[in-house]
Amino acid sequence: MKKAKVIVRILLGLMALIFGLNKFLQFMPMPPLPESAGEFMGALVKSGYLMQAVAIVEIVTGIMLLINRFQALALVILFNDLEYKFKQYKLYIEQTSVKKICS
Repeated sequence: MKKAKVIVRILLGLMALIFGLNKFLQFMPMPPLPESAGEFMGALVKSGYLMQAVAIVEIVTGIMLLINRFQALALVILFNDLEYKFKQYKLYIEQTSVKKICS
């Protein structure tokens, strides 16, 4: 069980670090998004600071998980960040999809 915890911690840390760095360096191509999701992501990028703040949070929490410092805090921050993204997507993107279907 202890080895499983270490493996999961390292994988989560690597994922957060790589995807956080990708927001700055753009070394992985972004897949095509549905129209409404593309507009939403474009608005987040045009805000000028929101995507950079998310990237910094992902990088810092990834490093915290990889070096095993403040592990509980890093997990709370990381999962709150993910929960916020999912709620935004559900609230804005799927709501507009439902309105288009109903009208």
